[in-house]
Amino acid sequence: MKDQYNISDTPIGWLWDIGLIFTLGLLFPFYIISQLPTIEWSLEAVLAYSILFYGTIRLTMLGAYGKEKLLSLTFWIFVYVWLGIVPLGQVLSNITPWSAINPAGIITLSLLVVVIGLVFFDIGYKLGISNKGLAKQRIILFLDTRRMVLFSVLTIVVSLIIITRFYGGFSTFLMTRTEISMLLANKYSKTQILLIGHFLVASIYVAYIAGLVKLNNAQSLGNNLKAITIIIFFLITILICICSNPVASARYQVGFVGLSTMFVIFKWNDRQSMKLWIMSLLILLLVIFPYADLFRSTKDINIDYQGVANELTKNGDYDAFKQLANTVEYVENEGSTKGNQALGVLFFFVPRTVWGDKPLGTGEFVAEYMGYDYTNLSAPLWAEAYINGGLIGVILAFICYGFIIGLLEKVYLEKKTKSSFVTVFVPFFAGYQLFFLRGDIMSTFAYLVPILGFMLIVTKCKSYQNILGGENVGKI
Repeated sequence: MKDQYNISDTPIGWLWDIGLIFTLGLLFPFYIISQLPTIEWSLEAVLAYSILFYGTIRLTMLGAYGKEKLLSLTFWIFVYVWLGIVPLGQVLSNITPWSAINPAGIITLSLLVVVIGLVFFDIGYKLGISNKGLAKQRIILFLDTRRMVLFSVLTIVVSLIIITRFYGGFSTFLMTRTEISMLLANKYSKTQILLIGHFLVASIYVAYIAGLVKLNNAQSLGNNLKAITIIIFFLITILICICSNPVASARYQVGFVGLSTMFVIFKWNDRQSMKLWIMSLLILLLVIFPYADLFRSTKDINIDYQGVANELTKNGDYDAFKQLANTVEYVENEGSTKGNQALGVLFFFVPRTVWGDKPLGTGEFVAEYMGYDYTNLSAPLWAEAYINGGLIGVILAFICYGFIIGLLEKVYLEKKTKSSFVTVFVPFFAGYQLFFLRGDIMSTFAYLVPILGFMLIVTKCKSYQNILGGENVGKI
């Protein structure tokens, strides 16, 4: 077998790699620095730049390798943006999205928490993608066509009932999110709104992405079954366009639907695709993302572009590191919650009327502790791990998370099963991971669990000897 980095063993390949390092590691960050109103270099700024540059190296390695490592792609994109370039700008300028500047020691410790998480993510990832135990696995979850068709038909019927009876008709989805929330709040409890809303989106999405994967591998379908699948998929596509449109839906919902669709339908090219995805996602997240929430309260678009540097330092969309620092400050003053926040995540579905002391989401909990008036804030996975178990919690969380990501990519890259649970889940989570990592996890978990459950419904266990017996994909 050829060396896995042979794509870059050419002058053009090396130019691509050098260009990526120069652009992400030097050109873009120093362009941002040049736009800051004040600059004050410090140990914290050097640490932030080190995280940014490490993210640059990891993204460059993914580009050089070229394989379809979608989960690694979005993980390191998140690190580069929210935990690299953003804290660098905020630390240098001493400007953050929310009031109350954290003490210097807290900022230093927060950056070290990020570093520790990345180190143990890499360790876990290596263990996961190098795992040989699954090579002897004889059972795999295949995407079952009949289950998928039946699930999709039921989804169409139930969705029509929910849309007409609960939401009051399709016209509701032409309203803004604020208008929809006010309309439903007059009729139903918050718990009812969340549960039914998540059920509707999750069921339609799973029917959609499963159908897309199956049709993308249409050779596994008979002619009659293929025709039925196409008709049902067409109806499901109409539903998802209505229920996940950018006016009525949260941008993370629009985001994971759009990204997973492109991950499935775009043919992967080992020479170009990863590099193009890296640059495209960075443009999307640094330029377009802050304005993707324009329709939240009004349909009248009024774009007031302030420049990338201003957005990264002042816009609450990039508050992940600030919220990590707030979380570290809370733990240093009050101690960790010893898993209490995680307990709230695991039992997110229990109404507060039943569980009076149910923990708030970590973003809201920390925001209240800091005395903020607006508390619907993020809490990145690093903050969730730290508030639950301190540095030990970060180590355990990220070695486990890295192992799971590595294992999923190992199975996905083998491509021995074209239509399986993994080939449906990985494109979904590659897009969803950006929002999962940003948090808070109580909010993201509430969508993840029903989607996982519905994905298991449309799959079926089958015997499949040596499913992971193909080429080695352990190097990164």
